[in-house]
Amino acid sequence: MLGLVPLIFGVVALASDDARATLVSSIPGTSEIEQIVNLDELIKNSAIKLIILGVVLVVVGSLGCCGACCKIKWMLCLVSSRCVVTVAVAIARTFLSEL
Repeated sequence: MLGLVPLIFGVVALASDDARATLVSSIPGTSEIEQIVNLDELIKNSAIKLIILGVVLVVVGSLGCCGACCKIKWMLCLVSSRCVVTVAVAIARTFLSEL
């Protein structure tokens, strides 16, 4: 469920300029931040990374949920391994380094 937020946000950011402007203006406190950073350009430039981060989180969450519900051992091992966590952290750091 957590992965759907950046996924939807990234898709909306790529969809249209009007939707992105409405989305940015609806977030409280953005008027003060707009004086320092152009949030519209920042969101537009990082929309692909948001989509990738969302897809990775949705896939990992789905594997964990299916593994737990159906008691499938390889899914649980895959989700609990450090490899998956390392990839998710690397993607998040790449995204956050541009902010």
